[in-house]
Amino acid sequence: MSHQTGILGSVELKKVFADCLNGDNTRTIKVVIEKETLECEKIVQKQNDTFDDDFDVSMAGLVEKDRPCYIFMKFLSAKEWVLISYSPDSAGVREKMLYAATRSSLKSEFGGTYVTMEYFATHMEEMTYAGYLDVVESKNAPPPLTLAEEELKEQDENETKELHGASTKVKTSKSVEFPLTDEARSAVESYKNGSVTHVELSVMIKEERITNSATNMIGATELCGVVSGDRAGYHLFNYSHRYENQDVVSHVFIYLMPGYSVPIKERMLYSTCKGSLLTSLQQDFGLKFDRKLECDTPSDLTEEFLRNEIHPPTAEARKKFSKPTAPGRKPPTRRAR
Repeated sequence: MSHQTGILGSVELKKVFADCLNGDNTRTIKVVIEKETLECEKIVQKQNDTFDDDFDVSMAGLVEKDRPCYIFMKFLSAKEWVLISYSPDSAGVREKMLYAATRSSLKSEFGGTYVTMEYFATHMEEMTYAGYLDVVESKNAPPPLTLAEEELKEQDENETKELHGASTKVKTSKSVEFPLTDEARSAVESYKNGSVTHVELSVMIKEERITNSATNMIGATELCGVVSGDRAGYHLFNYSHRYENQDVVSHVFIYLMPGYSVPIKERMLYSTCKGSLLTSLQQDFGLKFDRKLECDTPSDLTEEFLRNEIHPPTAEARKKFSKPTAPGRKPPTRRAR
């Protein structure tokens, strides 16, 4: 979310921040939003000399599975901290949106220059030391291919290749087809009959299947709050709105790929599965998508963005206005011929 909520830290939280930045024995701080105020819910003192050894120890019993929170953990010194924004999928839509929109204010309260690393987590596994190491590895991964580079790579791999010493030509498949799980098929049917307006589908890499990650009954203003920016996914969204005094229902397919935070092999797999999934949704379920979109961050998925994609502004609407005449100056006159 691009805007902030105006929620600020309590006096007690500011004192905790000041103390820990001055070098006290604090290892971890848990911050929550209570009654529209940022509050320190718990402080965990250093148990071991190193950040690595203390990570799981200080996290034990600190995070509740279904409740969002912020976690600050001291890294190498009092001026170096890791910030984890935990927002589980099971939390309410409004609560997740509130925590996402308040994060910038929290960093300002703490002092953004002291946060040397931050990441978002949606599962308890990501709140462990092993999960932290996975995030570090993904952040240090090579930059992702652009969409154009991925398309060129895919075209190159899928072109007809001639075998050396033979006239036989081998053509490789241009997409990978993974079947949908029963849960995914049920979710798509629910979307088709209008029981839900949003479905997220994701690739089960080891099982080589596509499953349902989330279903929601939401409107366009809530979409960016429920879509996770930490993982790849395919999203089906029923965009119901008013246009030119008429009720309009538009079906949108969104392919979200966060980029370098997702391993290269996973990015390529999502890219090659997309075509066959769209074919299945259209042929097997009879869905017709008014727009197919790609993005790398949920914050792009605003109602204004969706509206402009479905109803592009006309050339007349995009025309620039004529520069107004400066005060005190007469507009130029045209001479009659």
